[in-house]
Parts: sequence; C-alpha cells; structure tokens
Amino acid sequence: MGLVYLLVSIAWLQLSNHLLINFLDEPRELGRWLQVRGFRHAEDSALPVCWTEVYINVAFAGIGRLLQRHRGPIFHLIEDMFGQRVSEVQQEIAAATMPPRLVAGLKVKSGGMALIVQRTYRLASGTIAEVAVNTHPAGRFKHAMTMRRVKGGES
Repeated sequence: MGLVYLLVSIAWLQLSNHLLINFLDEPRELGRWLQVRGFRHAEDSALPVCWTEVYINVAFAGIGRLLQRHRGPIFHLIEDMFGQRVSEVQQEIAAATMPPRLVAGLKVKSGGMALIVQRTYRLASGTIAEVAVNTHPAGRFKHAMTMRRVKGGES
C-alpha cells in the first residue's frame, strides 16, 4: 500500500519572490522550478494524509508528466529517470495552526493544529533536486525513528 497524489496543480514557478527562497543556498537556484500541489492519500482511505507542495529543480522537471500515475516518493522518479542519487535529506518539522485555505480539503476543523514537514533533497554535488512541504493535520501525523550506535562510537 502506497500513498497516491490527487494533484491540484502543476505549474512553473519563478522563485525570486517566493517564500521558498529562504531555504535555498545559492542565487543560481532562484530560477524556474516546477511546483506540484495536491493532496496525498493512502490508497485505502478517503481522508487525505496531507497537503503537499513540491518544488522540483528545472533540471528534473521531466518527471512532471509521470506524477499523476506515480505512487511513492517523488525523489525516486528523479533518481530513476536521471541517474542521480539523493545523498542528503534535510528535514524540519514545525507545529502551526492549520491554514484556513486547507481546512476543507483536509477535512479538519478550522483553528486546529497542523504539523508542517519540509524536506530538502540534495544530490552529492550539493544541488537541490527537490523541496517538499507537507502540511499534516496534527492527529494524522506520526514520526518514528530508530537510532543505533555506530561501531566505535562508544564513549
């Protein structure tokens, strides 16, 4: 069972005046990006898991035509189609009030809490391939992590 996208829009975006510029390191990254927006659903659920906004580097925008039928993480398409490997994912999780524009689509009450998960996917070269910003209703988000000691890491 995977997550499926119910896409609302796919459009070109010039990042020069967009909030996303706060997350980019280089002025050269301010060019055109493919913006993909929509709801993610588990295949067996009518309730959306989250609202997703994904920004894809223009160099990898060719995956846009495959997204309507794709299941799973978008960065896998970049890796498969372009032979590039994501070597680093930076993740930030923040609590916020649910944006009013998402209340109806996520089927939640106005004024409720949300968790905003932003992931920045970098290639070994340091190039940002994708940035994903997911807004989850607080009651539909779970984060689990296992940490293991690395050999020789004993103090």
